[in-house]
Amino acid sequence: MNCYNRLVKQLPLAAIVLLLFSVAGFAQNKVSISKAIALPTDENPNHWQLLIGFNAGFDVPVSLSDLEDPKKSPIKNPANFYLLDVGTGQRLGVVYIFFDTNGFYAGRTLNPSAGHPDAVTVYLDPSVRLDPTHHYHVYVLNVSFRGKPTDDPQPQSFVEFPKVVAAVPAPETEQGDPAIRDSLSFTDADGREDANIYLSGEYSGASGTKFNGSVDIKIDIPFRKIIRNRIHSFDPFFELKASTDPKADPDSMSFGLNWEWPIWRYRGDNLSVPIRRIVWRNAPKIESDKSFDNTNFIWESRFRFMSRTYSGKHMTFYFRPFIGQELGTNIKSPVKEAQGKFLYRPIAGTTLNLIFPIHGPGLEDISLEGSYIRRWPLRSEVSFEEDDDGNLKALAIGKSPRDYVTAKANFDFTKAFGLSVGYEYGELPPNFQLVDHKTTIGLTYKIKIDR
Repeated sequence: MNCYNRLVKQLPLAAIVLLLFSVAGFAQNKVSISKAIALPTDENPNHWQLLIGFNAGFDVPVSLSDLEDPKKSPIKNPANFYLLDVGTGQRLGVVYIFFDTNGFYAGRTLNPSAGHPDAVTVYLDPSVRLDPTHHYHVYVLNVSFRGKPTDDPQPQSFVEFPKVVAAVPAPETEQGDPAIRDSLSFTDADGREDANIYLSGEYSGASGTKFNGSVDIKIDIPFRKIIRNRIHSFDPFFELKASTDPKADPDSMSFGLNWEWPIWRYRGDNLSVPIRRIVWRNAPKIESDKSFDNTNFIWESRFRFMSRTYSGKHMTFYFRPFIGQELGTNIKSPVKEAQGKFLYRPIAGTTLNLIFPIHGPGLEDISLEGSYIRRWPLRSEVSFEEDDDGNLKALAIGKSPRDYVTAKANFDFTKAFGLSVGYEYGELPPNFQLVDHKTTIGLTYKIKIDR
């Protein structure tokens, strides 16, 4: 300290003033994040955004047409934003960066008199669930300010949650979206489509028959990986629909691997746009009856159109149209006409869910779910029925469209367990046995696995 005092005494007053101004100038020139606030989006309380403001304007390309090019506009590159959960060390997915260009561009060219923007809105992947009780740290890398890159350390800040957000429980995943986690956890599912484990034991009957037992089983185990800023989901799966009543028995079983990832996401700010994402699913699989008498290998490719979630105080609604194709070959068949046949079916359909939250004693919610799918076999396929001994016999060989429709009302006693009343009609591969106006009542267990 004495050495410091002697040094100060030896410095002229002008030098001391110059030193103080230099330190102040260095502090002012250092780029930092002035605010980083986490908020749910207006459209969906389960979809999070970060409002990030800087103490300086960041550089943007001269031409407005170059704005979305991450090489010419690094601020628009999601890979330059690191959002870390401090407790787990997990990096959370960022999918899009938005900032208001109004006033900064004159037509298609940068307005030099307007300066540069200094705030962005960072949209997280809808699968990310922020917990207001956790601590998050955001870093911004490789972005230049005032014509030069920032000095180390890069702009960084802890993320704040407004009190109104911190007071509510951690949000759940957007309907139909997978979550990325380091370990397995289990949450409730809205219906069969978004459930990873779906078990339904039912008492069923078809037109003109007595009631019999039936089962509907779906099991798939998700594995998530971020590849090139997109979440890829790899899900080994098994599905079975069967009944002891020949007229109510779809006799449809399949197992294989689902691989899907988003290929398009709406980037605008129009909250009324009905389709928010397009997801591409590919699934190599075996489809068979429950006794493996008739077995096909199929590669299914399906484009799923993920709607916005329409949320209100008393209901939530969303739908998932899809188009695609099934391509494959017969491996085993009880009739010679079908053995080794090449198979090709364009497909189209939709699923939908309508949920009414109750949150009352003994009844969590009431939901309606439905699905419709049509297959157009472009190669002749055989349909079957069972004889009195349970053996398959061929009915017809043709290319006629095959429809399958389901509707179900769920009365959920808890988030995962409840009573269901349903209806089915149509045909499923590989046997295309007609399910003739099947009605069901039973107990259903459905959960979603987060990893």
